[in-house]
Amino acid sequence: MTLKNKLGAKSHEELEKAEGDYGTSRVWDFESKRRPQGQFDAAHLKAIHRQLFQDVYEWAGHTHDERVLVELNGVHPFREGNGRTQRVFITELATAAGHPLDFSCVSRERMIQASIAGNEKNDPAVLTGFEN
Repeated sequence: MTLKNKLGAKSHEELEKAEGDYGTSRVWDFESKRRPQGQFDAAHLKAIHRQLFQDVYEWAGHTHDERVLVELNGVHPFREGNGRTQRVFITELATAAGHPLDFSCVSRERMIQASIAGNEKNDPAVLTGFEN
């Protein structure tokens, strides 16, 4: 079973590849300054998700109906694309604050490990490189 999508992808693998292809082209929008403007609030986060995934999902930019009070990644507000949306949001926030970030040195696997450690063990050491 795979998420309902605009592309007609029937398998997780097919959807993941298509999502990556479309997502990559949308990331260029951000790099070329064609991006949603906002106040780094929930509406801004939703606008980033909508821009990144508008080609793939009808529900792009819409959050779950869940009401959870935890950290941004733990909330996991969208059905798919949370990590990429958060990276763009955090990068934009840091740039606006005068602290540009570069995630290119962090592998996808390390981001996944850090997410798991942060959510399940409340331990950011995987991403920071420090042991608790």
